[in-house]
Amino acid sequence: MRRSWMLILLAGLLAGCSAHTRYAFEADVASFLGTQSEGTVDLGSATAFHVYLPDSDGDPTTPDTQGYLADVPKQVTDALGSVTVDLEATLENLGSAPLSLTAALYLAPAGETNIYQPQYRVASTNLEPNPLAGGQSGTLALSVNLQRGDSAFGTVQNGNGSFRLGLELSGSGQKFHYRIVRFTLRLATRPLGQLLSGN
Repeated sequence: MRRSWMLILLAGLLAGCSAHTRYAFEADVASFLGTQSEGTVDLGSATAFHVYLPDSDGDPTTPDTQGYLADVPKQVTDALGSVTVDLEATLENLGSAPLSLTAALYLAPAGETNIYQPQYRVASTNLEPNPLAGGQSGTLALSVNLQRGDSAFGTVQNGNGSFRLGLELSGSGQKFHYRIVRFTLRLATRPLGQLLSGN
């Protein structure tokens, strides 16, 4: 028996040997963004924009195309049952022009050098309210649950524990402040009973 399956079984035994036992791995992606989890984007005048997080060159409006490299325990991806990504953010329009904004989540293989391609876009959500008048505040909320059969799920499952995540904020406006309240990644295995039956 492969060592990874033994670790899953051991986790099940420690949890009480229930056939419904799941092993989960959760990462706080926002903590890896560090100071980039909050910032002000000043475009000077009202214009279209694209902001990419994480940012590696000090300018979030230029595409840092590799995103965040996630590295999770391989024993989890070997028995993967679901992938959940949750995002919550607040925004304040500091300009006089209306702010319209869409957040899009991308997930790509670890070896990809440009994750911001249509085939890697897994979900998107709009600012609420959208557009946002000058001086007003709004929120972003995005929850994605990937299951077997989804292409992004296959990317996670087949990546030997490594894959890339990225967030793109796009729209039009002049100046705004954003703060990522929550950005989490959770991987859960299939129930222990399914693993034992080979399903």
